[in-house]
Amino acid sequence: MNFRTYEDMNLSIVKVLDKIRAKEIDLVVGIPRSGIAPAAFIALHLQLPYADLQTYINRKASTTSGKTLDLNKKNRILLVDDSINTGSSFNKALTQIKNSNIQDDIVTFAVWYSDKTDINRINLVADFCARPRVFQWNLWKHHKLGRFGTDMDGVLCRDPSKKENDKGPKLLDFYHRAEPKFLPERPVKFVITSRLEKYRDVTSEWLKRHNVQYEKLIMKTDPNLKHGIYKANVINSNNMLLYIESDPKQAKQISERVNIPIWCTDNQRIYGKD
Repeated sequence: MNFRTYEDMNLSIVKVLDKIRAKEIDLVVGIPRSGIAPAAFIALHLQLPYADLQTYINRKASTTSGKTLDLNKKNRILLVDDSINTGSSFNKALTQIKNSNIQDDIVTFAVWYSDKTDINRINLVADFCARPRVFQWNLWKHHKLGRFGTDMDGVLCRDPSKKENDKGPKLLDFYHRAEPKFLPERPVKFVITSRLEKYRDVTSEWLKRHNVQYEKLIMKTDPNLKHGIYKANVINSNNMLLYIESDPKQAKQISERVNIPIWCTDNQRIYGKD
């Protein structure tokens, strides 16, 4: 599983800024939702006006760069998405533009292409990224979430404070009312938590209340086993593509013992990448 972060995106874009600049772009347009971030990066780097696709079609555009865009003349537009496979997203966007009777020159750009891409269907690309792949910004709605595992505290909900983590009634109360953080939009394979087995009922109830769907909830039975080693053992005993951990030290410890990527939510880093 190839994982790409916002940092990876920015670095790939920077490598081809000269090629983008050479196109003499007047406005950068992002295809929602995945094209919004790379379009904004490009606009900021090159000090160009920016708009999302619908704003552009409605003939409005940001001028936060200090430049005024004359929408009454024919402009050169950089139409941006994070990636291209078959080109269907670009085709849909181009059709919308055409149906709006906009006569601008359109230059298409994607940060990444794959082995599935006909390179002649796009004007500019930055880098190759093989499939299967997952991007930081679409992690929680990825179509392969059913093969991912996730931590509980620090990921699906916040971590308990030192005061709350009393191993007794305060901790139980926290498990009941913990505020959610990252919630998956699709079912995940495993929720692997260092919570002890005796807290299964309250944990299951919380997951149900927040509509977190999963194949299996795996809880700790040996309180003396180090969290990272316990989670690594579970991962190695099950078939999954990626694990999501909150703590950087545990993420590093797990990654040294497994052969899948570990995404850490606290520092937004990937461990064991590629």
